[in-house]
Amino acid sequence: MRIFLYILIAVTACFSTFPANVSAQDGTGGVESPFAIGVGARALGMGSASVAYANDPSSFYWNPASMTVVDQKGAALSLTTLFEGTQHHFIGYVHPTMTAGTFGFGIVRIGTGGIDHRDYDRGVPVHYGDFDFWWGKLTLSYAKKVWGGLSLGVNFNSNRQVMLNYSANGFGFDIGAHYGLTDHEGFLSDLYFGFDFVNAMKPRLRLGTQSEMIPSMIRFGLAKGFKFGDDKNHWFFLFDLEKWESKNIGHHLGTELMLNRSFFLRLGHGGKGITFGGGLRFRQFQLD
Repeated sequence: MRIFLYILIAVTACFSTFPANVSAQDGTGGVESPFAIGVGARALGMGSASVAYANDPSSFYWNPASMTVVDQKGAALSLTTLFEGTQHHFIGYVHPTMTAGTFGFGIVRIGTGGIDHRDYDRGVPVHYGDFDFWWGKLTLSYAKKVWGGLSLGVNFNSNRQVMLNYSANGFGFDIGAHYGLTDHEGFLSDLYFGFDFVNAMKPRLRLGTQSEMIPSMIRFGLAKGFKFGDDKNHWFFLFDLEKWESKNIGHHLGTELMLNRSFFLRLGHGGKGITFGGGLRFRQFQLD
């Protein structure tokens, strides 16, 4: 049981030492990234509780180290329409290998068009037409098991913003850890822990005269799976805690029921209420 004590001490230290408030006046605090809403219908259906067990091609987004859970290469595509026609899209790919670790690649983009462009000429408002704004992030990921059930991972992120004739680029990285108890019996079987430090190196973006540094976030996750029916069915329960620099600690709860390795039902609770979803798998294809 020592492993539980070590994990509890580490999590407590991380959440107690992470700064509770950071000034945003000098452009170093900012607000949470728009990508904080998450990606993938599977994770979002479970209230975004996926740090400890994200077994799909979006796993590196939630925790780069959890890519080692993915047992076969795969790609995922997510298309989402938000408020006022804002589009949020994601494509990801995860490629596990036998000995070299697991590699990941992803692009997430959020953008909107039809923004009214107005300015003043000698005190008179002038309409210059409409313009678009988009923010994209390219991620290259790597994870590897280093000892027993312990895995470490890293995301290298390149952010880009475009608005009118202005553009900005910022670079940073995330680091993660994952621990799975897969060789145990009884209650300890299929018990997973995850830790993710988002923007361990913060990207700084300067668009026109405005400069912003994207804040950091830490999150910890716990997942427990129960298998029944000759391992063709499972029931997972997940719990996450997260802490942005300028916000209070948040929590996410989720559960997923898989039947005959083909049908999925999901329920969760995130920061904005109840979520639910489902999925259907046919051979190598899955729709969530």
